[in-house]
Amino acid sequence: MDKIIIPGFKDEKRTIQQNKSLHLFLTQLSDQLNEHGCGVVKVIKAYKQGVEIQFTPELVKEIIWREIQLAITGRKSTKDLLKNEEIEKIHQIIVKFIGEKFGIEVPPFPSQESQELNKLNT
Repeated sequence: MDKIIIPGFKDEKRTIQQNKSLHLFLTQLSDQLNEHGCGVVKVIKAYKQGVEIQFTPELVKEIIWREIQLAITGRKSTKDLLKNEEIEKIHQIIVKFIGEKFGIEVPPFPSQESQELNKLNT
């Protein structure tokens, strides 16, 4: 995959806060999937027959997030994601996929603004 160079634009790795947000999102999504009865087998249909297991943030990351990330970026590690576009794009694809296939409202990607709103609403 060729990289497009835009003068004056520096690709940056994700920040510590984005890393925390990523893992918070993975936790929230795994909780949503579990609350709606969507076990791993149901979502990815990886097994012809199998015992449904509950999602964990780690399973969401490995089975859903990382597969989309690999398809889009060709990179396996979430540490290598570009903060300005790739995290948002992967999140949008997950929102669309889970929403269309399972009718589940995927939580927005955590940000400082959304966390402050949550604090005000609780």
